[in-house]
Amino acid sequence: MGGRLDATNIVDPLISVITDISLDHTEWLGSTIAAITREKAGILRRGGTLVTLPQHPEANQVLGEVSAELGLRAVNAAAYMPAGRTGVAGPYRVEALGARVEVESPLTGSHQQRNIALAIATAVELASAHGFPVTPAAIADGIRHTRWPGRLERIKPGRFELAGVKWILDVAHNPAGVWALRAGLGDLEARTPRTLVFSCLRDKPVAEMAQILFPLFEQVIFAPIHSARATAISDLEAAAKATGTPAVSAGSVRESLQWARARGEDGLVVVSGSVYLVGEARSLLLGGGGEI
Repeated sequence: MGGRLDATNIVDPLISVITDISLDHTEWLGSTIAAITREKAGILRRGGTLVTLPQHPEANQVLGEVSAELGLRAVNAAAYMPAGRTGVAGPYRVEALGARVEVESPLTGSHQQRNIALAIATAVELASAHGFPVTPAAIADGIRHTRWPGRLERIKPGRFELAGVKWILDVAHNPAGVWALRAGLGDLEARTPRTLVFSCLRDKPVAEMAQILFPLFEQVIFAPIHSARATAISDLEAAAKATGTPAVSAGSVRESLQWARARGEDGLVVVSGSVYLVGEARSLLLGGGGEI
């Protein structure tokens, strides 16, 4: 978790990558972007290499200060962003290792373009500075075959189609993740009715997440999750009430999925808010935990 406290610090990295920073785990990492960034910077090593992208001004300032303190070589991955078309879906090309790389990612959401840029910049560094046998073709192939279950993941029609419902699973569990999910849903085809199956841990800002996400849906179904840190159902219900979104509470994840399925044929169901919830729901939907 974090950076300074992360178990990966038992090794010395060739390259350190810092992705977009937002408020999360504030009880451990701090209550501001600047404080959290300084904790994240705990993965950096004196004289090492940092790959990142311009982001929140507070994060940029702290990373600049730490880079100067440690004598880092900072690599800006912005060169591998799609020129002039951020957020536009579909393939695009970037220049890497002296050749054009066709970026064709199966991952949905414009925020993934930033993650891909960081990955390309890291691959280029491994090849050019450390002699790894990475080629432009290998970069393109790696992007094309990336799989990330639980990130705007669509349960495909046919074998996994349940009562004509389109299912989307996303482990968004903080405000930044929820904003990314909201933006990603805007890129998908409109389907009604829209139902959200939701739960989260009590250390998350449930009221803020609810304000961002719940108004997109006609109904929210709350599901209990197997964690001692789960948010109380009463707190979830209060968050929904504050947004004016109709909500009901199921007795289990299985029951929440059954209710969502029965609620409307040809509708859209999104399962989100917690890794625990999405993991259990995914197992049920794909047959690993019995039929729903």
